[in-house]
Amino acid sequence: MAVLLLSLASFPVVPLWTTDGIASRVEEYMHAEMTLNRFRGSILVARDGKILVSKGYRVVTLKSGVLNTSETRVHVGSIAMQFTDMAVLQLQEKGALHVQDSVCEYIKGCPNDWSGITLFDLMTHTSGIPEIRNVPDHENSSSRAPTSSELLDLIKKEPLQFRPGEKLDCSYSEDEVLHAVIEAASGEPYTTYLDRHIFKPLRMRDTGYDGTLRTPSQPETVSVLLPSDIERSLLYTAGGLYSTVKDLYFWDCALATDKVISQESLQQMFTPYRDGYGFGWMVQKQLGRRLVTQGDGIRMYSTSILRYPDDDVCVIVLSQSETTDAEKVSKDIAAILFGDHYELPMKHKVVTLDPASYDGYVGRYTLAPNFVLTVTKDVDRLMIQGTGQAKIEILPESETVFSIKGSDTKINFIKISNGRATQLILQQGGRDIPAARIN
Repeated sequence: MAVLLLSLASFPVVPLWTTDGIASRVEEYMHAEMTLNRFRGSILVARDGKILVSKGYRVVTLKSGVLNTSETRVHVGSIAMQFTDMAVLQLQEKGALHVQDSVCEYIKGCPNDWSGITLFDLMTHTSGIPEIRNVPDHENSSSRAPTSSELLDLIKKEPLQFRPGEKLDCSYSEDEVLHAVIEAASGEPYTTYLDRHIFKPLRMRDTGYDGTLRTPSQPETVSVLLPSDIERSLLYTAGGLYSTVKDLYFWDCALATDKVISQESLQQMFTPYRDGYGFGWMVQKQLGRRLVTQGDGIRMYSTSILRYPDDDVCVIVLSQSETTDAEKVSKDIAAILFGDHYELPMKHKVVTLDPASYDGYVGRYTLAPNFVLTVTKDVDRLMIQGTGQAKIEILPESETVFSIKGSDTKINFIKISNGRATQLILQQGGRDIPAARIN
């Protein structure tokens, strides 16, 4: 009962400037997150060069029984792109390349329609190069993952989604092309370059690459619904990068200095070029402060790093459960730190509906190119399934809002007068993502 009452609490805006006050509120929040949403992973909170909270929660896996700590390695997903872009900026300072160079200066057998793509386009995700669509199913077989050169050959076969510079669409394929550029310009393998010129100089001893990432399903997890789990495949080199909250804090500290690149290059990295995207970072305004952030999830992981450079604040969340909304957790912790409004994780309140009302929601909804959410009815239950994912039961919180057990994900159906939904809004990862009905 005490946990339930705790989970329903909502806190007003109260300045919390003592370390003990912040640590106790963060611990209270994480206890509720762990109890209700099954958080498993590590967090780190720092301000003014001082670590306020650095802690792991639950075991790494049920089988191992090993507890998480600030030095537990977790695959970091799209955070890997920061290091790719840092390597490009380092090579630019050495005169080995320039971000306005054509990608075809570095890629052998460059497709004709890539001639207008610059390294800048790749780094800001405006190149038009899509994710690979037709990839052998290595994740469900014992065969080896493709090499970087084999991946690049597959990427070259994909037609551009739009003209370079026309719009922003983040793709791991772009990062894979940049890997090849870095190798051509530096004369070193991509992973070797990052280890020699970034990880070792910054004492990031627990950061590196798996040769091949294999992540079996675990019984405590359920599928998320964002397409990144499928489209941003572990086949990519970036999918193999692992790190720790401790090492990522070393990274954060280095970005406030000129230890790895000059201040001029750092300014390039943190300039919002299109839709708030810089080089490997989103530049936003949050809680009335400038925020640079990045995070995402790959199979079985959810990650987030928030940096408030003007306040010398960093919040890092690395979760080993894809049911965790790491971005939301990190934003709530930041609100605690700044004495802003936040709410503890809440237990979902399930209501009883007439199963006949589900008929208006059954259908297919386009969430992203090549990714569809399919809603079906199983007797008296409503189910949802993403492309390539397992079916998940969604539970009604109201007539139109449904949730997933053990997750903060919500599905909000938008319907017209005849009761038929015209679209749904997926609330996940701190975002509201509309998905139009297609049948």
